[in-house]
Amino acid sequence: MATRILYIHGIGRIGGAERDLLTMLRALDRDRWEPYVACPPGTPFAERLANDGVPMRSLSLVAWRKWYAPAIRWRAVRSLRAMVRDLLPAIIHVNDIWWVPHTVTAVRGSRLGRPIVAHVRQEIEP
Repeated sequence: MATRILYIHGIGRIGGAERDLLTMLRALDRDRWEPYVACPPGTPFAERLANDGVPMRSLSLVAWRKWYAPAIRWRAVRSLRAMVRDLLPAIIHVNDIWWVPHTVTAVRGSRLGRPIVAHVRQEIEP
């Protein structure tokens, strides 16, 4: 039986991070790994996932640091928590650092204790 991985990505346009993830997904041995990608629906990235036959779940994320985020981010966290409960992934791969706070909050609140791997592409200052 394949091990399920949930990939979290909050951007719908195709750039470097999206191309990296698409390349990684194409190279996965589907006999060993069962990928799901949570991302914004109706976007070029979601269309590319569909064309590649990658199962997708709709998830709209606002960057945690935006001034208006506290008023609306709880919806994304709640949706992500429900998704984790539904899919029960063995591991969660956050495809960019900007979605880590949402994912950590959702998993912590789910009491499912799933490991989270974050793909960091930016140089972070202390």
